[in-house]
Amino acid sequence: MRRSRSFDLLPFDPEIKRTCRRLNKEMREASQEQQLIMADEALHENEDAKPLRDYAVPTVNGARSSITRPAVQANNFEISQP
Repeated sequence: MRRSRSFDLLPFDPEIKRTCRRLNKEMREASQEQQLIMADEALHENEDAKPLRDYAVPTVNGARSSITRPAVQANNFEISQP
């Protein structure tokens, strides 16, 4: 009894293990490249984003210190050796 469908057969591969390893390696490399591209895109999307810490930590730009130095009574003084 014959089958009603005709299937296209693949050519015979005498080194099937080597071919399988090569194809797996190509797929791994393609996957790694895709992951690098996705990571790079994610970095570029978040370039302007600030970490939450930057919103919570106060900045000191333009702030003056609340500690003032006392005024010196004598502007001219000498240090003597004992």
